[in-house]
Amino acid sequence: MSSSDSEFGFLDEIETSADEYEPSSSSDSVEESVVPRVLKRKAPVDSRKWRAAVQKENIASGKSHITKKGMLIGPHKTGRDCKCKFGCFTKFTDAEKKNHLIKRFNAIGEKTKQDTYLLALISSRAALPPRRPLTQNPGNQRRRNFVNEYRIKNALGSNIRVCRKAFASLHGISVKRVELLAKLSNSGKTLSPTENRGKHHNRPRAIPSALTELVAYHIEGFPKEQSHYSRSDNSCKHYLSADLNVTKMYELFLEKYKDNQEAQRIKYDFYYRFFKANFNYGFGSPRTDTCQTCDSMQNELKNPDLVESRKNELITLKNVHLAKAQAFYDELKSFSKTAEETVDVDVLSFDYQQNLPLPHVPAGDVFYKRQLWVFNFCIHSAKTRKAYFFMYDEATGKKTPNEPISFLDYYFKNLMDKDVKTLYLFSDNCAAQNKNSTLLFFLNKTAEERKIKILHHYPEPGHSFLPCDRAFGQIEKKKRLKERVYTPEEYCKIVKQSSKSFEVIAVQQSAIFDYKSYYEQSFKKLTVNDRKVKFQISKLRKILYDGNGQVQCSTNHWMEPATVQSYKIKEKNMSSSSRSDIRLKQAYSSQLPIPSAKYADVMSLVKKYVPHSHHDYYDALLASQDTSAEPRPESEED
Repeated sequence: MSSSDSEFGFLDEIETSADEYEPSSSSDSVEESVVPRVLKRKAPVDSRKWRAAVQKENIASGKSHITKKGMLIGPHKTGRDCKCKFGCFTKFTDAEKKNHLIKRFNAIGEKTKQDTYLLALISSRAALPPRRPLTQNPGNQRRRNFVNEYRIKNALGSNIRVCRKAFASLHGISVKRVELLAKLSNSGKTLSPTENRGKHHNRPRAIPSALTELVAYHIEGFPKEQSHYSRSDNSCKHYLSADLNVTKMYELFLEKYKDNQEAQRIKYDFYYRFFKANFNYGFGSPRTDTCQTCDSMQNELKNPDLVESRKNELITLKNVHLAKAQAFYDELKSFSKTAEETVDVDVLSFDYQQNLPLPHVPAGDVFYKRQLWVFNFCIHSAKTRKAYFFMYDEATGKKTPNEPISFLDYYFKNLMDKDVKTLYLFSDNCAAQNKNSTLLFFLNKTAEERKIKILHHYPEPGHSFLPCDRAFGQIEKKKRLKERVYTPEEYCKIVKQSSKSFEVIAVQQSAIFDYKSYYEQSFKKLTVNDRKVKFQISKLRKILYDGNGQVQCSTNHWMEPATVQSYKIKEKNMSSSSRSDIRLKQAYSSQLPIPSAKYADVMSLVKKYVPHSHHDYYDALLASQDTSAEPRPESEED
């Protein structure tokens, strides 16, 4: 092993016991961001579709319906004959009584409008004084102040006067309803009556506004993040930790306000409905690498008004797109098989795992705090079927192009078989780490110095499942069994024990070099080639480095001649002395400080949950004076 072993330390000596693992669930902390609570997730409420509203409409329309007690009530029909001395029922034909009057009334279909219609048929006038008043006991006299007259329009449109009982029977309503309308008429209220049922303010079980604000404040206190790759299309959607759900949040609410008797009144049902109605939040890491092309075409194909010609065009385009995506996996499978059978061929895939949080503890406070990140970069070899993990925390390094290139350089010099003459690389399209000019210059230089051919494959965005992802899945499965993790070394043990084919390399800061600055000083930026074709790395699917100072770039997976462009790597014009002054330096000269707000959150968790035996690691961390928010993770460029 070379001298760089002092910088990248193999952890073969790590031994862990199954007794160290305890059942738990994985925890991936998310970043906190301020999100206004006005961003709701529910669609507008349509009260007309409520069960009670539908029942009211059926009643008003004269349809049969079922009461709250489960009784079946038949449709409206004409009531009994009044049999009064005026012979009200004889003034209408049977057809009018059975069909015309009741159908016209039911067709209105809304109680308030029906009441307005009935009120227009009721007239009131002052009652005349009695002709023979009772003088023996005037206090017991019952005298009406108003006299009500009821009229009904027959089929010919004539107003026919009837008695109160006939008025109710012919409309299929109760006498009590007619009496209430008559009182409105007596009071002079001839305008449309209003519905006042259920509008009282005597609600002893209503949740006070102070408690609803407390629930809102609690929900807003959980750290949240946006989808990295689809923010422009989904700017209102935010995501909480994968370890959370509404039940867990409610339990944390009760625990946080256990001394508040009023807060204990909040039931889970209210908390759940309030969360759903007022917050556009999801749980867990969103699928940030979904294929935008697939989603867009699939959405358009669902359009019922889509013309047939456009539909056929979309189906063809989608099939071609999926064929391109499949070509990436077919080549990965084919070249991997070749690497196993051929001495001078190897296939490498590389990627970062989702950030690992420290400290990782099963406590409610963790959901409200920012945590320290541990980064895990994987290089998987199809030839040896081994995966190498370069692990470090954010006080050691970042996730710039310098880190992956430093790890690849270490792998080429110390781990890759020296007989390899053809190297196939597979990675996603993440611009910050895997698809940039710095990596291009590095691979070109490697091909020249080692006299090998390197072909770098990039998938269609959203179709980038690599062997590294299978390894990460094994790590996550093992991680769930570990209830508490306090240091990066413990994460190294988890990775090491996840599979016998996993090797862990603890990264020291001295092993990360500033390739970005080095190549920017040495080489000219690629712009156009001899054909005046602009260099656009984001659109490339294959880059071939053949060691002659040129790169062959293709925008598809088949390297068709029409899609291949050649670009020459040119060194900058400078004197020999100036060129000799350009040296590859370390990327960082000292330990990286942690953003002050995050540092405060981490140390508060350390004080409460981390044993003193692990405090030395956290005491060595440095806090930054910069109060700005820490940078977001880089996203895939395409």
